[in-house]
Amino acid sequence: MRDDITRESIGFVDSYYFHEFLKSYSDYMENTLNKRVLGTVFSWDDYDKIKVELIDVAYNNYFSKL
Repeated sequence: MRDDITRESIGFVDSYYFHEFLKSYSDYMENTLNKRVLGTVFSWDDYDKIKVELIDVAYNNYFSKL
């Protein structure tokens, strides 16, 4: 929910999640974790990797350009 996102992060969410995340997530799941995107059961271990290697990198890149 947008109300749960800080005002500072709205631009990142709009930019990254609406335009880049699904492609980078799919590529990461299939090419790095060797898992299918559809049919893979959620795991916190996978999420922790995705957070560090995709989301945190994109977040830091976004704010370093402001």
